[in-house]
Formats: sequence, C-alpha cells, structure tokens
Amino acid sequence: MATKTTATKAYIGAGIAAVVAGLSTAVTALEDGAISSQEGLTIAIAVLVSIGGVFGGVYSATNKPVE
Repeated sequence: MATKTTATKAYIGAGIAAVVAGLSTAVTALEDGAISSQEGLTIAIAVLVSIGGVFGGVYSATNKPVE
C-alpha cells in the first residue's frame, strides 16, 4: 500500500521549531530589558537554522509503511 507524500508535515514542524527557537532566544536576550542588534542577529540565525534543520529532516524522511 503506497502512501502519498506531502510537505505539510515538514512545513508545520519547521514553523513550530522556528517559533520555539525564536522565543527561547528572545527570552535569553531580554534578560537586560532590551535586544541589541547582535542579539537580534542571534535570534534570526536561530530561527533560520531551526527552519532548515527541521524542514530538511522531516521532508527527507521517507513515509514508507511498515510491513
């Protein structure tokens, strides 16, 4: 039995990972009450890396049924 492969799971996972990475980095950056440009760049990098990592990992995983 073949299964249809879609990218929806990868998009959702990448979106959730981006939100979690961005918020967790922002919480750390806001310890002093403000976000500097360097901290903003760190947040952006964390979001982009999480999107790439999760999307790539989930999208490249096969959806073959277990026999």
